[in-house]
Amino acid sequence: MKVYKRIKPRKFLVSKKNNIILKDVGKIFLNENENLTITCKEQKDFEICRKEWGYYATPSLNFRLKKKGLKAVLVKQKLKYFILLVDVRKRKKFKDYIKIENYKIIKWF
Repeated sequence: MKVYKRIKPRKFLVSKKNNIILKDVGKIFLNENENLTITCKEQKDFEICRKEWGYYATPSLNFRLKKKGLKAVLVKQKLKYFILLVDVRKRKKFKDYIKIENYKIIKWF
């Protein structure tokens, strides 16, 4: 694994409606069969695993995510699809967010 931290994060606007600016803070390069855990202060872990054929983009949807209090959902915005991981304790905030961003829930997993 190699980690590259940006000295000056790249910033870009992703939502005019919510005035959300993302900061690209770096890159991590994974080799085959390496697993990376991403976490936050609430300890909502999320894992990515690099394989020869691509990636496992999430931990198991029905066990590991559930154990961490996260739930996966497929949403659509115009012609774009996204898989989001929602903190089950913050579903109200999520519902407010998707309404403002004009997302349509396709399927909860």
